[in-house]
Amino acid sequence: IEYLLFAAHRVFCWFADQLLPLASVELDYKKPDYADEYRRLFVGAPISYDRERCSLAFRQSVLSLPNVRDFNALKRFLRELPLALYATNYVNQDIAGQLNNWLAAHTRRNQKLPGVDEASNYLGLHPQGMRRALAKSGNSFAAIRAQVLREAAKAALLKGEKSVEQIAYDLGFSERGAFIRAFKRWTGLTPLAWKKQLAMQP
Repeated sequence: IEYLLFAAHRVFCWFADQLLPLASVELDYKKPDYADEYRRLFVGAPISYDRERCSLAFRQSVLSLPNVRDFNALKRFLRELPLALYATNYVNQDIAGQLNNWLAAHTRRNQKLPGVDEASNYLGLHPQGMRRALAKSGNSFAAIRAQVLREAAKAALLKGEKSVEQIAYDLGFSERGAFIRAFKRWTGLTPLAWKKQLAMQP
């Protein structure tokens, strides 16, 4: 039954062309000796045993995602079963994009960026599993977080409605100097020098 649930999850991922985080997995039998394998099957989702039924629970944000596949793609997918279920590693392929979008949404709402534990929980992964998945695709949480902060800082500077101090505060920096040092590390320029250089370009 666990492989039927795995297959169902992978089919849904295929239709959306991205990893769909699982909120939870319920199984109607006792925890087996090989339960560690389930962490891989269900990408780190919390698993409960001895439940009334077997089920997958998805995060609410998943429910509005569109089907991006057409009929021809579906025919190819069906011809390639069951190998197609294993062929695409959505965990490694899309995790960086999901993290980037999720963190960027926090900056747009002027919310402090979450840390590793909260990010891995959002993705339905254990922190170490998230780190490994990101590493396999040449990414890291710190690098993605820095990229999001850099782009948010640039956008705020270009908008011109806030002081450097306010931008630093909104992005979660302890003080203006820490933000300026980070920005110079990202771009080679201070925030004001970067904005001035941009304004001088034709």
